[in-house]
Amino acid sequence: MIFDDERKCHNGRPDPIDSGGQDAGAKMSLEDNQQQHYHRLLQVIELLVKAEAGLRRSQKRLFEQQQVDTDWVLSIDEVPEREDMMESFVSKFNRFQDMAGDKLLPAMLIWKGERTGAFIDNLNRAERLGWVISAQQWLEARALRNKLVHEYMVDAKVFTQSLLLANGLSTMMLQTWQNIQSYVESSHAPE
Repeated sequence: MIFDDERKCHNGRPDPIDSGGQDAGAKMSLEDNQQQHYHRLLQVIELLVKAEAGLRRSQKRLFEQQQVDTDWVLSIDEVPEREDMMESFVSKFNRFQDMAGDKLLPAMLIWKGERTGAFIDNLNRAERLGWVISAQQWLEARALRNKLVHEYMVDAKVFTQSLLLANGLSTMMLQTWQNIQSYVESSHAPE
């Protein structure tokens, strides 16, 4: 590498190795590291705010405007608007669950200095920390994905049960999301 007088590479970036021979990244303070993790968390939160709004809208549209039962599900082919409402809810339910479980929980754990691991480990740790209401219910929500995507074409009764379960689990996930937002707001986040 070619350096100028300020110990920068020719591309203008700081030299990855400082004059003492140590990795410059190793000198990053704990506060700087926590700040980076907090900013990553804020990015995930921003995405989830949008996903929350979509889930709430689709949940309200589907479950508050009509009685969802097996007859309703059987009529999906005859009433295209019902299929649109159902698919919107299923898509937003799955998206919210995936984003919160796969993005938000690890970002929260990293920000708080906790170890991250497999999804189930992160979920259990988040439950112990009081962020997740029920790890078991969250796992049920995760398991619903395939049923919600495929079952309505096979068994209307099973699909109806899955939709109603997803409605209840949406409420649990949204409450968990509110718990996490409250926790972040009340914590002393780095400036």
